[in-house]
Amino acid sequence: MNRRLRPPVFFVCIFFSSGHYTSKSTTNENLMAAKKVSNRQRMINMMYLVLLALLALNVSVEILPAINNLRIRLQSSALNAQEDGMQAFGSIRQLIINELEKEGKTKNQGLLDTLNQVQTASRDIVMAIDRHISAMDGIAVFDQEKQRYRRMDEMEENFKYWMGDDEEANSGRGNGEAFELHNRLDSFGGLIADLYNTEVRGGATQMKNILVEEPSYGIDASSKKKSWERFTFDGPVIGNMATLEALKIDVLQRQQQLLDLYQERFSNDNQIVADSVVAISSPLSRIITAGLPFRTQLSVGLVSSTILPEFSSGSGNISLENGGNSAWLQVMANGGLIPAGQSEATQNYTAYVEVPMTDGSKKRLAVQESFTVRRPEIQITSAAVQILYRKCSNAVNIEVPALGEYYDPVITATQADIQQSQSSKQRFRIVPEGTTTSVTVKSRTNGQLVEIGKVNYRVVEPPKPGIQAGISKNAYRPGMGIRSGMSIDLGLKADPEFVAAMPEDANYQIGEVEILLKDGLGPARIVKRMNFRGNDANRSFQRIRMPVEVSQARPGSLVYIRIKEVYRKNYRNQLIEDTRIEEIERTLSFVKE
Repeated sequence: MNRRLRPPVFFVCIFFSSGHYTSKSTTNENLMAAKKVSNRQRMINMMYLVLLALLALNVSVEILPAINNLRIRLQSSALNAQEDGMQAFGSIRQLIINELEKEGKTKNQGLLDTLNQVQTASRDIVMAIDRHISAMDGIAVFDQEKQRYRRMDEMEENFKYWMGDDEEANSGRGNGEAFELHNRLDSFGGLIADLYNTEVRGGATQMKNILVEEPSYGIDASSKKKSWERFTFDGPVIGNMATLEALKIDVLQRQQQLLDLYQERFSNDNQIVADSVVAISSPLSRIITAGLPFRTQLSVGLVSSTILPEFSSGSGNISLENGGNSAWLQVMANGGLIPAGQSEATQNYTAYVEVPMTDGSKKRLAVQESFTVRRPEIQITSAAVQILYRKCSNAVNIEVPALGEYYDPVITATQADIQQSQSSKQRFRIVPEGTTTSVTVKSRTNGQLVEIGKVNYRVVEPPKPGIQAGISKNAYRPGMGIRSGMSIDLGLKADPEFVAAMPEDANYQIGEVEILLKDGLGPARIVKRMNFRGNDANRSFQRIRMPVEVSQARPGSLVYIRIKEVYRKNYRNQLIEDTRIEEIERTLSFVKE
């Protein structure tokens, strides 16, 4: 059966008759009629209508990306609903614990087990829906390179997944994953409805004990009525992914309706008599080093055992104490506020405390104050030398003593490679490439990256090595006599201070060497070439034996030894040619005796 081409009306029938959309409209009308609908709920309801409208159109390349965008929005709404549920569970549990520990009330103690039961059931069904979404993700085939799905319109493999290999099994509900999901949703809906209906009193509206309803219509008036499974999942895979996100929202909203009802148990007791209250901020210190947290205690001028104030701040993190009657506000001192050339700046912060009043309203108290941010001193010292050598492994210690245990450095450098030691968070290796390097020091604190300051370095070339030579242990001097059969020891000597400071970067090598002979009026001619690359000339001399042409030359002839190449081997064993040595320095002259 080809399910890729069908008239638009088919989708209209499917999704307007689909169980969870039908049940959502009737359930929300009954349960939420007396309550004000939130802006976020209005947005979700609108997304439902948009999803229905899109699915009512014929499947095409243009429509599918729009459905995918809506799926992403529904996914975000589902995540927000999950977070709201977690906060509601925590709030109710805290209210029960406060009753037990502070007031000795046990009437709501049994509700703790019910909360655990509901949270477990909700978590299990949301995880089951997420597993189905992962399966749909595999069928749609996400292209990591192009960041989009390649088979958003896939229907055959998708339908097989949901309906199984026998579409008529279980009274037309199939024997695939849709059948099991339907049962799970009904089971969860029944659990929540039983708990909800037990809680409501008098003539209050009862909650239906199912979460999804069977559709009432087929393709047209004469067609056979389709099952919820067939109507819901007989479509493109991207549409089913959006539907699953909507189902997840249904589950979480049904859960939230029950939690709202439970929270009403405590509302009658949560009032205090107060004509005026004052918000109080008590900082530990008003002068804070940049990169360290500013901490202040927030409280109100009234303490109650039956109601807890609500603390909030857009400036930093809130942590409650004293049973929730006060809180600590922690704000990271921002060194970026300090102007260039100055040592401190003023940083403002804002916090709010909400307290219930006698008329049932809440009074919001604002705390708007400031503290001083002071620039800390950065201590940057080289472990061996006081300058940076180009293309060398410069070991540097970077410390900010004022930060103490809060110091968690992130160091960057311009025109240089910088690496942190695995054994010490203060020790770094800087390998500069240019003539200057600017080192920026930042520190991570409580998830924030705070810039401490910058230090500029001058970069210089390593000292040039000296050329050493000798005959029979006699040091070389220009015009030195040489006889037949003699050999010359040739080597390079690194600067002693450079060797002591950076032994891994102070290894030199001689490359190609030429021997020239001038035994007449003509120019000197090359009589021998040798290659010593690979041998460290500063650790052992290279022995050069005179060729036969030199031995046969008449006395008074001039013999030249020219070093063509000089290399420095750095800490990575990379060869870096040193072109600063002039040719006259690299040429040794001898006289044939």
